[in-house]
Amino acid sequence: MKTTPIIACSIFRPALEALGDSIPSHPVYFLDSRFHFTPERLYNEVVRITQELKVKQVFLLYGECSAGFNLPIPGINILRVNRKDCLEFLLGPEQTKSFARQRCFVMLPEWVIRWEELFYHWFGFSPDLLKTYMQEIYSSIIIVDDHSTSLPDATLKDIAQATGLDCQRYPVDITLFRDAILPILTELE
Repeated sequence: MKTTPIIACSIFRPALEALGDSIPSHPVYFLDSRFHFTPERLYNEVVRITQELKVKQVFLLYGECSAGFNLPIPGINILRVNRKDCLEFLLGPEQTKSFARQRCFVMLPEWVIRWEELFYHWFGFSPDLLKTYMQEIYSSIIIVDDHSTSLPDATLKDIAQATGLDCQRYPVDITLFRDAILPILTELE
């Protein structure tokens, strides 16, 4: 019997690596977090991986950020954690909603490191439009810091300058993430 592979968003690489031996081991295939914006490409990558591995079941460790993520793949059982988006894995649903009510733009560590790519390429903002848009829509930027990735103060200052918004670190541990995925991983054993 083949081990069920995990197809995971690259956002979760540091958290999965930090959990290490504390969770059951499964082969992990990381896909770029930018697939959040192109669910059809995520779907095609999941189909490709399942066909290459010749498996009938995968654990898809991606938030349900887009309706396209929920498309069935014929003949493949896709296991999911019931989380609206990647933020809920690390913050939990209540804290995620609280930040939304406060009009906070929340950034996970990978997005902080790739902030210029995120804003200028993925979102397509010019520098002037970025600042205008962010100040009209958001009150501040929350930087989720799970201590898995180096997030230099200089990078946070660059983001604050580019958006015109205050950047605040929000420290978390990976307990909520572990608790979200452990039931499925344990069930697969």
